[in-house]
This record gives sequence, structure tokens and C-alpha cells, in this order.
Amino acid sequence: MRNYKKWLTVVLVVFICGWLSGCSSIHYRAQDKPMINFKSCSNANTEPFHYEETYDFYAWGLVPNPVEVDVTAIAKANGASKGLCDVVIEERFTPLDCILGAVTFGIYCPRTVIIDGKKIK
Repeated sequence: MRNYKKWLTVVLVVFICGWLSGCSSIHYRAQDKPMINFKSCSNANTEPFHYEETYDFYAWGLVPNPVEVDVTAIAKANGASKGLCDVVIEERFTPLDCILGAVTFGIYCPRTVIIDGKKIK
């Protein structure tokens, strides 16, 4: 019985270490048109822009690797056909992402991407 507990402890520690050290990577790209600008807007004719999507990773973030996010396509699809400015891109593990990763011992590791900025009208 004692060896069983030791073995189980070792397996759990290995899975938790693998989950915490996952190697998922997300690459961002943008095209010239419409403009995607990380600087502040000089144009006063803007409105807030918010986009959030969860991407699925498996095997401690190794599959698929890397994921590509096309910021220009996201902007066009969400009504910012003239572009975005004041853009901030975040990757985060939401509480649900963390719970799912912990329950599956890192076999499934979702990661949420948030893009905030201002739509140019």
C-alpha cells in the first residue's frame, strides 16, 4: 500500500509540473490594411473595441504549436474595417481555463486571448 501512495504522489507531481511548465505559444500577425496601431489614436472619431476568444491546447500546450492569430481578420470580422488603434493584446488563463487544465492534469490547456482597442470610424 505504501508503494502505491508513493507512486501516485510521483505521478501527480509530474503531471502538475508538466501542466505548470506548458509551452503553448500564440503568434500574432497583422496586415497593412486596415491599419492596426498600438499607439494612441489621433482621430477623435473612434469607439471601443473588445474581442475575446479561447484557444485549445493539448499535451501541456505542445499541440498545436504555434497558434496564429490574425488581428487584421479579427478587426474586419468585428466591424473595424478602417482599422484599430490603441491596441492591447493579452493572453490569460481565466479561472475556468485553470480549472480545466488542473482537472485534466494539463492534457487540455485552454488559453484566452483578449484584444482591446478603439475602432477607427
